[in-house]
Amino acid sequence: MSLDNWDTDQKRAFEYAKEKHPDSSLHHKHAFADSVAYLTTGWSGGIGPSVRHHLCSWALAGDEGLNETANLNGIAVTIQYPDGRLPRAGHWEFEKAIKFCEPLCFEPAEKYLKTLLQISEREHCFDDDPADLEALRGK
Repeated sequence: MSLDNWDTDQKRAFEYAKEKHPDSSLHHKHAFADSVAYLTTGWSGGIGPSVRHHLCSWALAGDEGLNETANLNGIAVTIQYPDGRLPRAGHWEFEKAIKFCEPLCFEPAEKYLKTLLQISEREHCFDDDPADLEALRGK
């Protein structure tokens, strides 16, 4: 895991998002770029976290894995039990991170609604796309 490449990977991913998803919101572009940099370096940062940032990190549990909420002295913490199918954050190649995060950040919220609702209930989120918030509210 290296913080050295975070800025470079985040900027490269943001440029990719601008080119491939020009009509997407800045919220989604930032969630994508920050999440790609998280996967490649193991360090989180940037803008957010939004529900889309958390969607990418929760997806690291894999299909058979689990994300559970624990209470530590009154603070809710998500503990991930990965299925071992996917690399952990900090161990991804840039192109593979792009392909992994792209659908999670740019496809309609309705595709991931159940998980996004769980995230919104368990995680501290801000900087969410207004369209995502409308989907979460059932509008």
